[in-house]
Amino acid sequence: MLFLPLLGLGIKAIGGFAKANRAEATATLNNAINVTNATIRRENTLSGIRINTLRSRLDLNTAQTNFRLAQADAEAESRRADRLRMFAERQTEQGRKSIRRMRRRFDRLEGEQMASIASSGVTASGSALDVLTDSAEQMALSIADAWDNVTSRTDESYQQAALMDFGADQQRISSKAGLLAQKRAHQINLASAKLAKLSARSEFRSALFGASADRMNARSNAQGQRLSTVGNTVSGAANIGYNYQQYQRYST
Repeated sequence: MLFLPLLGLGIKAIGGFAKANRAEATATLNNAINVTNATIRRENTLSGIRINTLRSRLDLNTAQTNFRLAQADAEAESRRADRLRMFAERQTEQGRKSIRRMRRRFDRLEGEQMASIASSGVTASGSALDVLTDSAEQMALSIADAWDNVTSRTDESYQQAALMDFGADQQRISSKAGLLAQKRAHQINLASAKLAKLSARSEFRSALFGASADRMNARSNAQGQRLSTVGNTVSGAANIGYNYQQYQRYST
């Protein structure tokens, strides 16, 4: 008669210990999962930070390369403008030489006309003077037209060279502004990456601390449940013993 109550009490105690063990094992598993998830989140965050930093550095390198290329193009454009101005200067000088030759030729022609009039015995008046005046005016017009042609060509060259210089200066300014903007963006990215790393590490430490606290609570709860099971078992055994003694007393 004593065996069956004790057997039931033992089974109940075993069940209590098994329940405590299951609860602790479940808590331990959940704790391991949480730590693993926290580790994965940290690694994913750090990996994303590294990728963004590399992309930012690549963008900066690209901006520096584009800046150097733009500066080289601007220098080449400036050299082309200088060559165009030198060409215009040579055209101007050639135009001056051509006009000086024209003047000498017209002076010789005017002298020959004067000599021809003088040798014919005609005075430089009346129709002869008109002829000389017309010739002089034609010579002056020819020289003026020739100089206008020279200046129109050279002015066009100078204007084109000025436009080329302006374009080169704008290219220098815009490329430098682009490089500075990319440098600022890279610095901001580095600062953001630093903050993100600190945040990820802080979050990971918090997750580890929480996991450690949960593990300790699970162990404490399981230990408390085991102690409660032991206490209940001892109390139950005492009651069974007492009841058995009472039974023995009254049965005799």
